[in-house]
Amino acid sequence: MTQFLKRIAIVTLAVLMCLTGLSVKAQAEDTAIATALYMEDNIVPLNGTIWIDFWLDPWDKDVSRELKWESADESIATVDDRGNVTGHKPGDVKIYATTTDGSNIKAECNVWVLNEESAAYAVLMDNGDFVFLRSFEEPANYGDGQEIKDIKGNTYKGKVFSYIERKYANEWTYAEGINDKIKKAYVAEGSTIYLLDMQNFFYNCVNMTEVNFNGFNTERVERFDHMFARCGSLEKIDMSGVSMKSVEGYYNMFGECDSLTEIILGTELNAWALMELPAGKWTRGTESYLAYDIAIEYSSHPEDLAGTWTRKLVPATAIKFEYDEYEVWCPNYGTELKVIFTPEDATSPLEWKSSDETIAKAYSSGEVVGYKPGTVTITVRTTDGTNLSATCTVNVVPRPEPVYLQRFKFTKKEYEVPVNSHLVLEYEVTPEGAEIEDLFWESSDESIAEVYGGVVYPYNMGTVTITGRNGDGTIKDTCTVTITEAVEKYYAYRVSGSNRYKTSLEIATVFCEWWDETKVENIILAFGGNFADALAGSYLAAVKKAPIVIINDRNIDLVKKHVQKYLDEKGTIYILGGTAAVSDKVEKEMKKITKNVKRLAGSNRYGTNLAILNEAGMNSDTILVATGGNFADSLSASATGYPMLLVKDALTAEQKAFLKKNSDKKIYILGGTNAVSSTVEKELNAYGKVRRLAGASRFETSVLIAEKFFENPYGAVVAYSNDYPDGLCGGPLGYKEGIPLLLTRSDKLDAARKYIKDNGIMMLDVLGGEARLTNKDIKKLFGNKEVNYYHEEYKD
Repeated sequence: MTQFLKRIAIVTLAVLMCLTGLSVKAQAEDTAIATALYMEDNIVPLNGTIWIDFWLDPWDKDVSRELKWESADESIATVDDRGNVTGHKPGDVKIYATTTDGSNIKAECNVWVLNEESAAYAVLMDNGDFVFLRSFEEPANYGDGQEIKDIKGNTYKGKVFSYIERKYANEWTYAEGINDKIKKAYVAEGSTIYLLDMQNFFYNCVNMTEVNFNGFNTERVERFDHMFARCGSLEKIDMSGVSMKSVEGYYNMFGECDSLTEIILGTELNAWALMELPAGKWTRGTESYLAYDIAIEYSSHPEDLAGTWTRKLVPATAIKFEYDEYEVWCPNYGTELKVIFTPEDATSPLEWKSSDETIAKAYSSGEVVGYKPGTVTITVRTTDGTNLSATCTVNVVPRPEPVYLQRFKFTKKEYEVPVNSHLVLEYEVTPEGAEIEDLFWESSDESIAEVYGGVVYPYNMGTVTITGRNGDGTIKDTCTVTITEAVEKYYAYRVSGSNRYKTSLEIATVFCEWWDETKVENIILAFGGNFADALAGSYLAAVKKAPIVIINDRNIDLVKKHVQKYLDEKGTIYILGGTAAVSDKVEKEMKKITKNVKRLAGSNRYGTNLAILNEAGMNSDTILVATGGNFADSLSASATGYPMLLVKDALTAEQKAFLKKNSDKKIYILGGTNAVSSTVEKELNAYGKVRRLAGASRFETSVLIAEKFFENPYGAVVAYSNDYPDGLCGGPLGYKEGIPLLLTRSDKLDAARKYIKDNGIMMLDVLGGEARLTNKDIKKLFGNKEVNYYHEEYKD
């Protein structure tokens, strides 16, 4: 916000200088040569004129504002020596400006000449209607009580705003006493308003209850950030007809829309921009997601977001800060404080307060800004009648004395990077520890590659010159980057610990933190000394969206630490197996964390298996049948999320009763007759259509299971084939990611390698350390291609 206001101030001063001839004389030491020139895209009506926004660096020095202007196509638009552009025919045209102070810096912007001769205005009427319209006349002035006619001849009276089609023109957002008067916003019938930017467009319109997007042309809008932020009275927003294909930012678009319960979205969304809905659980049809999950779930498939999303306002039962104490620099530095709600889908709005605003102030967004050294207490309170509060301490300290940059140099002068990758530039600064946050980065041709923060992002093949410099350009260096053809990139993410129990905990941690989630509603505990209960629990894990953690009496403390961190306050712990498997001691320790502890056990592994299936419920149309005497086939199937029945040489009476109750399911036998006998197969035919998935080995069976139950997977989980501990808890992770679990080993890589190649898989989750599956093995699985390795290792 500060940068925005700063720019407005600069542009306003420039307008005054151009229109009135006003000059500002600076002290000699404040004069400077331009180091950068920036311009904004603009819209101009046919036969209309608009002044081009521009600003120069260093912005706080006296820099010559005399520019040389030119148009790329004067048949579309011309530009005079002051930057005033006049449109002559509809179309797009590049306008160029070049500094004349010797720096010879050139910049460009795009001007869109409309097929409309009328200008765009907005009128805030006394009844609270905020009307956007086109008009052929200009009001006498822009004070209150002005009259203006739209192109249909209808008259509107109120406070008139002009130039609303240029970027950042929504002056009603910041004008005192204006935005709180807006109650309903819409476009006058017959008018079309063309926009390039809508960030902050309705910011802080606290009393606005209705907005209609009919008549807004948003096909070129790039930013929706903060568009409805703090519109606390809005209950419904219909954006079904709004084009968002060009939108690159939705940050805080619905921030503090505390009353919002319905949002209707269309299909024209940008696949690479995330839209986060207000906090709470949102429902569309039969689907329900927490707000953050919606943004992540559909970020690459925006068309799937289309439809009507609704949420219920859920009062919080408890709130707390993520940390008890924070540190903020001063003066004028801020940090965002996070409040954790119970339940997690709570929607209670918060009021923020600092015990001393001269030291630090708390804003409604959760940001706390420090002004002078000292300590304050920050208090948040719910404002929906729940009367909850939480406090934390903020210590405000002076910012450490900066170490200013004296020298900047690239460590290499030439780089190469494939067009489908990115490049982190290497450079040295003097003195060591010098501040580099204010370094400016420039590419000689942004159509080939752009650079942000020292990272080059290629778009097309070619060569660019990259410049890194300080603000006034006195310290700088250059290098060349050649963008080459795309290369295939392969990734391996290893998840391990120093033993099976720590590997299990690290897999569960990855599961719980998938897409930055912080809490799960269920955690499943199983004995780590055998495989049966944990593998039988894979279906329960899918239904309950839970990780599986293996346990014994010696690692109770580590498991408690994990459960305390990741289990929701009202969550449930499921213990699989009797006390001979998971002891009473474990159960008692878990009940110290939550009262919701449930043991699922039978007289043996087959009875426990049935207890698990009955608890999970049989909503699946498929049942998998595997031997209870060996882990390989059931381990391969543990990522499918289907119920799994473990059998011996013949079905028990309890198993037959279960199958009879759940007849007419598709039944898949996993493995050959040495695993699940032909006797069992004949018995199963009485309860549904039976098919056997069996390969010549556990490796081939593993691939057959993957081929049957996973369509076009982007990756796979790989586990060592001849022992179960590392892979035991990997099934739920595979199910959550939607990818299969493959069994393999160093001398039996062929089946998995062929599956990976045939399916174009370029990402693997590797379970366990290199003692069983080495990085060389993983490279072979990828056909000896170059692999980017990442390692998540459990730390006590």
